[in-house]
Amino acid sequence: MGSSPMFPIIQTNPYIYLVNHINLLNTQKLLQTKIRVNKKTLSLIRALNLIGCIHKFQLVKDGSRQYVYITIPFYKNTPFFKSVRVISTPSKKHNISFGALKLITRTLNASILLLSTNHGIINHLEALDKKIGGIALCIVH
Repeated sequence: MGSSPMFPIIQTNPYIYLVNHINLLNTQKLLQTKIRVNKKTLSLIRALNLIGCIHKFQLVKDGSRQYVYITIPFYKNTPFFKSVRVISTPSKKHNISFGALKLITRTLNASILLLSTNHGIINHLEALDKKIGGIALCIVH
């Protein structure tokens, strides 16, 4: 099955796809959504779950496709985070060295930076403990 003018096949970055769905849940105050998942989105979902941006997730198989149900945390109808912003895109990757990460950490305050490293997707505090840098994926405010 190929692309047609009526139904084009849209190729999106899996990180941008996930972050957009999380921001929609946050702004519309929805508790849960179902999204397509692959290895990259699943690794980012696990990292966001560890930092508390995603309350819980459930992996579901529907035929040959995999989906995940995502629930974000709310307290008295208010989300625990303001927004999630994508930093690196497919056309522009932002590499951050360990030295630059030490400087950036001072200005982040309560925000959390997620990095793609050779140890997987980790937050900036874990990267500082391991003394490594990586590609900046997104920031959680």
